[in-house]
Amino acid sequence: MKLRIILLLMCLTSVSVACSGHHSETIHNKFEDYGFDQAYSDAEDFVDNDSEQALKRINDQLAPDRVISYLNGYLFVYEESGRYQSGVYIDSESIDAWGGSGLEITKWNERAGWVKIKIRTPAGND
Repeated sequence: MKLRIILLLMCLTSVSVACSGHHSETIHNKFEDYGFDQAYSDAEDFVDNDSEQALKRINDQLAPDRVISYLNGYLFVYEESGRYQSGVYIDSESIDAWGGSGLEITKWNERAGWVKIKIRTPAGND
């Protein structure tokens, strides 16, 4: 009985990891087709200038849950859980040497990649 449960958990974990990888790969293909520079430009127009046209293009072509200003660029959020958010980050210049505690990056090109970010609660907001 215990062996069945362990095997079932291992199978579910494998499927979950495989689906997660496929999900980011599918999104990567969308960004490749749309163009990383175009996505950055549209995010800038939407976030900084409140452009509804840019938001429509982003939603039609890339379909993120939301787009926010983050660090030196923009984050296209695709997944959120209680402690993490994941998505595509495009930097204004480069993501080289980025990463570290609470920020995992799978680099796609010099300026962009799939990120997993630990959501930190500001002190006093527990």
